[in-house]
Amino acid sequence: MVEFSLPGIIAGMKIIKGLRRLSSTLTVALGVILFWRGIWVLTDLIDQSLFGEQTYLFAFSSIVVGVLVLYFHHHHESGEEHF
Repeated sequence: MVEFSLPGIIAGMKIIKGLRRLSSTLTVALGVILFWRGIWVLTDLIDQSLFGEQTYLFAFSSIVVGVLVLYFHHHHESGEEHF
């Protein structure tokens, strides 16, 4: 016959909680990775269709647009006026 003790049950519950947290973390990480992989492939397709062999133009324009998005987001969050 198996005897159960309160400390043993609590330890088992902690293990299960840890496994659930790990499972949740891995699921979110997988979702983020797949999302960004899709974005990466999509931007590669846009790059090829708009700029052809001149990928440096797309890289430069991506940097400029990214900096502008971050700039305006920061100033919107801080409540500062833009121009």
